[in-house]
Amino acid sequence: LPVQRVGAVLWGGLTGRRPDAIYMVGGGIRNKLLCELTAGACGVCVHASAEQCTALGNALAQALAVGALKNPAEIRRVMRNSFKADVYEPGNESLWQEKRRRYEKITGAPH
Repeated sequence: LPVQRVGAVLWGGLTGRRPDAIYMVGGGIRNKLLCELTAGACGVCVHASAEQCTALGNALAQALAVGALKNPAEIRRVMRNSFKADVYEPGNESLWQEKRRRYEKITGAPH
């Protein structure tokens, strides 16, 4: 199972709720199959955008430091308004449920 699935399980265990979506950024989002498989394995929508997030994150952190942006919510707003996100819906849920059961049986890990 992808590392994103493990993260979703851990997040759910820590917070008591399952994440509504996964936001993927960076060069890996060019791999549409990775995004599709992540959505399926995790059972939630994947929003993929901001391929060049390292440079952008640096620029936005500097904007926050000099007061051009007031808080992290403004950083998220700038990101949402600056990049189109491709959304990948989870698919073939019965197949993924079987894969999760098999993974749990082999590893003893929760799904």
